Amino acid sequence: MRAAIEGVDELKPLPPALLDGLARFGDMLLEANDQFNLTAIRTPEGVARLHFADSLAPLNAEPAFADPGRAIDIGTGAGFPLIPLAMALPHIRWMGLESTAKKCSFVSKASRELGLRNVRVENQRAEDAGRGDLRGACDIATARAVGPIASLIEVGLPLLRTAGILLLWKMRSAEEELENALDLLDQMGGEALDPIFYRYPEDKQERAIFRIAKIKPTPAIYPRRNGLPFRNPLA
Repeated sequence: MRAAIEGVDELKPLPPALLDGLARFGDMLLEANDQFNLTAIRTPEGVARLHFADSLAPLNAEPAFADPGRAIDIGTGAGFPLIPLAMALPHIRWMGLESTAKKCSFVSKASRELGLRNVRVENQRAEDAGRGDLRGACDIATARAVGPIASLIEVGLPLLRTAGILLLWKMRSAEEELENALDLLDQMGGEALDPIFYRYPEDKQERAIFRIAKIKPTPAIYPRRNGLPFRNPLA
């Protein structure tokens, strides 16, 4: 795993300790994946670029990462971008939300074995979290490849305090999707900021991390009950 990481140009500026941590996590993931089918990416090279480098793409480009605070990863899956960002940003307290029990269990165990004291994982849906004690509790929310932009706006913004930021990993082609959700964004108390664009050698199109600031409180009726934001997006 370490050799695969060292072969990715986007990961070369990272500190050796972080590279070591990523290599350990990658080994855990590939071993567990044979039993639990945690990710469709099954090679060290794929994990290094498509999981690790992609998770860390906003690391030096997102101003919100500079300050201590509380962050939440929606639909963390096998731990992306949660674990790489928690390793790189130990001054931020991270929570992962994951509704699939086996994935939640894996990420919890990996966090403990990696000694990540700034990570907590909850087996629950974002809709429940946004209607419970996590509403308005976070400075940063992240979501990587887990649903339509309109759905993620509805479940993500309620989790943020005013002035918090929602980061959505997408392809650049999703700009039209965001454009179609601007009225919803205003209704939910959000505002689109300049996105982060990047590309890997094998990509046919640019990738994007869409940045959404919460500028006013989200109406109390959102998010809707479990499943509705993703089954029936508002935009």
